[in-house]
Amino acid sequence: MKLLNDAVIGGGGVEITDILIGSSSVNLGSAAANGAIDGNATVTGAVNGDVCVLAPPNSAFASTRLFVGFASGTNQVAVRYINTSESASDLASITFKWLVFKIA
Repeated sequence: MKLLNDAVIGGGGVEITDILIGSSSVNLGSAAANGAIDGNATVTGAVNGDVCVLAPPNSAFASTRLFVGFASGTNQVAVRYINTSESASDLASITFKWLVFKIA
């Protein structure tokens, strides 16, 4: 989905050429105590290094959970779950919303 036509944010900023928007269900599995685990979402048009914003649902939040998203390859966004608790944590499938910014 193209939202902006050659938008530039800020003086001397970079040009945003496209914004990809969507949602994906990701099964992250089990993360060890104080560990991390990655899952992947297919995002058509994403390439390694694109800017990514990830939005988990409220139900996924806990004081010991951190989620990070990044474009990790062609048509791929990685979702990293960081478990900061002293116990292993096994998460069910979670649907994340995401934005991927294509910049010039």
